[in-house]
Amino acid sequence: MDTNCAEVFCEPTGSSLPVTDLVMGTQLISRPCARRGWRAVRLADGRQGFVMSRALRGARRTGPIRERLSSTGLRFLGIPYIWGGTTPKGFDCSGLIQRIFRLEGRALPRDADMQSRFGVRIDGGRPDDVATGDLLFFGREEDHITHVAMALSDGLFLHAYGQVRVGSIDPSHRLYEPRLHHIWRFARDVLSPDDAAGL
Repeated sequence: MDTNCAEVFCEPTGSSLPVTDLVMGTQLISRPCARRGWRAVRLADGRQGFVMSRALRGARRTGPIRERLSSTGLRFLGIPYIWGGTTPKGFDCSGLIQRIFRLEGRALPRDADMQSRFGVRIDGGRPDDVATGDLLFFGREEDHITHVAMALSDGLFLHAYGQVRVGSIDPSHRLYEPRLHHIWRFARDVLSPDDAAGL
């Protein structure tokens, strides 16, 4: 899908009855239909219907994966935090990270503490020292991680905290998040070829 959410209708018109709704990352089979601007779709559970063509993503995007991770993640800005949420209808911190990476074909564990053991630890690893797409971890203790964010550029990071938003642990930045600054622990590169087997 090329939108965060879309609806499947029983006929190729928005006024027909809905079959179900979809979220970004839903896999389905799509084929042309007679009505312009619509595609016939079949879902994994066998249900069929019609979706507006502009909601569907065609071939995989090209370009550096770190840039794709950033642009994908920023599409979710403003989506509310929901504990246990893993879709564009609501995310928790690790659900957001897992969804972003899954949309780029990379599998990550579900929870922040499990994600914190994935990939290669970055020495120093402050948000302004890491690459876009690296993961930043927070918690009261290093062995008790409770929050995860994805590094963007310029020391900023994307995370689900009240809602999906951009933050910083730089006290001079307007997006400074003091609570997170105090529980900052480390960063990991989950795209490293040294850990390719885990992805």
